[in-house]
Amino acid sequence: MAENNIFIGGFHAVKTALSKASADCLEVWIKRDINSPAVEEIRALLSNLGLKAQSASASNLDKMYGDDHHQGIVLKRRLPATVSIEELLDRCKTNTGTALILILDSIQDPRNFGACLRIADGAGADGVIYPKDNSARLGSVLAKAASGAIDTVPLVPVSNLSSAIVKVQKAGIWVTGACSDDAAPLYSLDFSGPTAIVMGNEGSGLRRLTKERCDYLASIPMHGALGSLNVSAATSIFLFEVKRQQS
Repeated sequence: MAENNIFIGGFHAVKTALSKASADCLEVWIKRDINSPAVEEIRALLSNLGLKAQSASASNLDKMYGDDHHQGIVLKRRLPATVSIEELLDRCKTNTGTALILILDSIQDPRNFGACLRIADGAGADGVIYPKDNSARLGSVLAKAASGAIDTVPLVPVSNLSSAIVKVQKAGIWVTGACSDDAAPLYSLDFSGPTAIVMGNEGSGLRRLTKERCDYLASIPMHGALGSLNVSAATSIFLFEVKRQQS
C-alpha cells in the first residue's frame, strides 16, 4: 500500500520542506529540552506558517522516524508534488543554463533512489525522470536518503521510459546511458551541450530498449579489482563530469 503521508527527520531536511513545500507540511515534533539556533530557526519558520511544534520524547521520535538519526526533529508531511515530462522540457527551454536531466531506469532500492536525488540536486540537474511502476516507492525511506532533495529537484514519473527518452531527444537533449559493456570511456565524450544521463538498475543495468534508445553509451574507467560502482556513486561521477563540462 502506498504511503499518503511520510515522515522526514533532520534539521536540514525539515527546513527545506518548510521552505520549499510548506503546503505539504502537516505536523512537527521536536525533542523535549533541546535548544539550539537550528531549533529557533525552525520555530520561526513554523510561526510564519501558522504551525506549532509539538514536544516529544526521544523514544517517540525514534518510533515515528524508524531510527534515531533524526537529530531531535521529525516532520509529518504529504508526498511531494511531481511534474509532467512536458513541463520539465518546457522549463529546460526557458532556463538560462544548459539542460541536465537524470533518468533512472528501474532503481529499486529507495536508499539508492534517494541518494541519486541528492546528487542530482548537488549537480544542479533540471529534473529526474523515472518509470512510475518500476521504481522504488516514494516514501519515508527514500525521503530520508534524499535529505531534502525531494523538494528541490523536479520529480517526473512516466508511464513509458522509452517514450520519455524519445521526447527528451526531440527537445534537443542528447541522451547518454551509463553502461559497462561496449561503451566509450566517460571522459572521452563531449557533454558541453544539453545532456540527459540514464542510470540503470542496481543489478541488471539498463534495460535492452532503454539502451537502444540512448544516443551514446559511456562507462566509468575502473582501475581496481571490482568492475563497477554502486549506482549512486556512479551517478555522482557522471553528473558532476557533465556539469564540469557545461560550466
